[in-house]
Amino acid sequence: MKASLAPLLLLGFAACSLTFGSGGEKVVTDANLHFEPAAGSQVLRIINFNGSIQLATEDGATNLDGAAEIWARGKTLEHAQSRLSQMSWQFTQAGTTVVMRLSEPIGGSNNAGSKITRLVVPKGWSLEVETSNGSVQIPAGFSDVKVDTSNGSVKVAGGQTVVVETSNGNVEYLGASPNFHIETSNGKVTVQLKGDWSGTGQVDTSNGRIAVRCTGLIDARLSTSTSNGSTFVYGPELNADLGTGSLHLDTSNGNISVTHSFREQ
Repeated sequence: MKASLAPLLLLGFAACSLTFGSGGEKVVTDANLHFEPAAGSQVLRIINFNGSIQLATEDGATNLDGAAEIWARGKTLEHAQSRLSQMSWQFTQAGTTVVMRLSEPIGGSNNAGSKITRLVVPKGWSLEVETSNGSVQIPAGFSDVKVDTSNGSVKVAGGQTVVVETSNGNVEYLGASPNFHIETSNGKVTVQLKGDWSGTGQVDTSNGRIAVRCTGLIDARLSTSTSNGSTFVYGPELNADLGTGSLHLDTSNGNISVTHSFREQ
């Protein structure tokens, strides 16, 4: 299928203009997000900078609908408005993948960005998210999930294959993914698995604790590494030699705990 480009409509500059000392002027505008993907679309890729992302899924949804704030700073109010006028959310449809990209103003992405306050995506799609300096929240309802951000926390629910990479932020995962890989720095990681689990999981962080909690039985080879911390297993014994799956947990300056075979109260 030939790719097509469909820019989103921005709703004009917001009424407010804020001054941040030597940082100059800041202007903000609201954007309505709407796109009608081609039949058979299966993947959404979001490419953003300097902003958080909050997503939702709905049964029966066929389009992408939501809202965002776009902002830019400049040396003067006119400069800030000029930079903001160069920014918009745009879609590219290529085969079964929809790419949603925030265009950069002249001078690059410094002192500019966008926050997606809500975006509804058809249930069952796979998701790829790239952003910076912002948190990401992804609810259950997506297939494969991949998140790459920095200086922000990440919360993911559900998903089949789940890959999360961030820095200077905590990560929370809730679901039953048979294959997950979570990596952060200067943040704690919490993994809550539903039911029995025998997949492949890896968690890497620094200066933060790791806590894995499973409502069923974990059947996996467990390997852990930490400095200035201890490893605790609550429930049936786990070791590096026995188990169907594999679970590797690595941190520094933090404890590691694995709790399994318990019932939620």
